[in-house]
Amino acid sequence: MAGSALRTTTPESMAPAEFLGAMRACATVLDQHAEALDRLDVTFDWDAELLDGADGRDLDGLGDDRTPGPGTDLATTLLGGCEAAGDGRDLSTVCRGLADGATRSARTAAGHRLAGFLAGAGDALRNADRVDGARLALALEAGAERVTEADDGTHPGCLLAVMSAAADGALDASDGGGDLSEVLVSAAEAGLVELEQGPLVDARLSERGTVDAAAAGFLLVLDSLAAVVAGDPLPEPPPDQVAPPVDVVGQRFVVRCRVTPPVPDIEAAADLEVVVHELSDRLVFEVAADRWTVDAVTALPGAVVEALAGAGRLSELHIGVASTGP
Repeated sequence: MAGSALRTTTPESMAPAEFLGAMRACATVLDQHAEALDRLDVTFDWDAELLDGADGRDLDGLGDDRTPGPGTDLATTLLGGCEAAGDGRDLSTVCRGLADGATRSARTAAGHRLAGFLAGAGDALRNADRVDGARLALALEAGAERVTEADDGTHPGCLLAVMSAAADGALDASDGGGDLSEVLVSAAEAGLVELEQGPLVDARLSERGTVDAAAAGFLLVLDSLAAVVAGDPLPEPPPDQVAPPVDVVGQRFVVRCRVTPPVPDIEAAADLEVVVHELSDRLVFEVAADRWTVDAVTALPGAVVEALAGAGRLSELHIGVASTGP
């Protein structure tokens, strides 16, 4: 984002070339995070016994070479769209190129939904001269409507639900007179609230202790776009992480999050602490006001997340491999 450090004010709108440059920056960030997003989609039977050195994981999260993970497919789709978008002379050419290139590049449901979203958003942008807050809010709404027409709305936290929530957040900010940056921030915040509902209602996500990978990738695009507009640093690429060996028995995982219970209750907090303590090797459990902070090391992260989710709304959830060092 060359020159962003010199920006002293947030632009009220973007010219076609600026919008295309911002989308290319988003595609680059998404590509940098593709592998990490793919790993969110890995199915892992946390509690199964290891048989013949295999634990049921696909460590690459890709199944085989023909089926990319959601992060990889989203990145490929957006990169393909940006490559086909031309030189940014006008929004009609940019939007048509984004939609056509994305459609050709998509290989899985995640990619096809992003391509459909870009096509719908492009319909709302193609006749404009610049992209401002109001126009972007309408574009997010049109994009979400394009891909959610046949959705039954029963999958909170998934890609389609997050797209719809982000569009609603953008429209709220636009209706309140928000500028381009405020519209993007409101969209990202509303999408994040929806994303966090996934592990609370989806047993598969709860067991893995993750959020929907495709939805997280879409939010990364919104966060990156907001950073470009505000002149802030783009999201950092994730640090290189080596997957734990498949044949390691007794692997431990770190589970950190905050729990907001329906009704703050000291006894309920104590009961939850006892349950999580029984599932953990080490536990730090802090009770403050209406929120509880949990930091556990456990061999059973799925069971820990399930217990926490049953006690309240989870936020700032993190699951990682526990360090084996001193």
